[in-house]
Amino acid sequence: MLFILCANLISCSDDENEKEGAKDNPKNEVIDKMTTEEQLLVGKWIANGGNPLELYSDMSCYTPDKTGGTYSYDPQTKELITTSGWGIRIVKSLDEKTMVLQGVQTTKVWTYKRQMNFIDTQYKKLLIGTWQRIDDSREITFINSDTYDFGMGDFYYEIKTGGKYSDGTEYILVRADEEREPDYGDGYSLYIKHLDCNTMIVYGSGSNDGTYKRVK
Repeated sequence: MLFILCANLISCSDDENEKEGAKDNPKNEVIDKMTTEEQLLVGKWIANGGNPLELYSDMSCYTPDKTGGTYSYDPQTKELITTSGWGIRIVKSLDEKTMVLQGVQTTKVWTYKRQMNFIDTQYKKLLIGTWQRIDDSREITFINSDTYDFGMGDFYYEIKTGGKYSDGTEYILVRADEEREPDYGDGYSLYIKHLDCNTMIVYGSGSNDGTYKRVK
């Protein structure tokens, strides 16, 4: 009997340690497989007021010729290759704000600026991790696809899509799960207007508003 009790106590302790480990080092299966350049490519880009170039983490794309397809990136040749009919571009430079592309058989270049109203197709997976607001130390951790921590304990969450701001910009709503967390609601809600690999913008959520960067 004593052996069974000890075994149960050890099992509970292991479960708690595993849970704390997941919170301290949340694993993101999308980010972990991507290089820094591949992460930076993901987003909505516009050059000189033209049509957007949208590159998603699942390697799908929507190009300025208003067609969809897939893309690949060759880190050696710096070629951004699309199947949409838009063709191939050479990535001359790339950072968090700007991407400069050049045609394969021309010297013409296009300077693209990152737009901050983009929601990645794999938003459920990309959320997982720890995000820190850039103007203070506030952190939000999405431990997995089910649980998050606002710094006040772990709560089950749900994601609702299809919402739009008054200007037509789409958002995803992350909030405490109505069925499993009936005592919590708007205070634990995030209206997310932008989510790429490393930046999350929360707007319309009161004290939670701000630009967050992935730190884990």
